[in-house]
Amino acid sequence: MKKYLLLCLVAGTTLFASMQTYAIAPPPQCQKYDANSPEWTECMIDAGLCWREPDGTVNCVF
Repeated sequence: MKKYLLLCLVAGTTLFASMQTYAIAPPPQCQKYDANSPEWTECMIDAGLCWREPDGTVNCVF
C-alpha cells in the first residue's frame, strides 16, 4: 500500500511539473503593465497572444 501511494505521489508530481512547462506567460515587455489594463491588452495583441474580434471583445490563447 505504501508503494502504491508513493507511486501516485511521484506520478502526480511529474504531471504537475510537465503542465507548468507548457504554461503561457506574458512576454517580458508586457509584464511591466498591470494585468487586464488597456496597455497590457494592447501589448498582448501586439505580441500575437491576443486578438480583437470585430465586435470589440479581446480573446487570448490562454
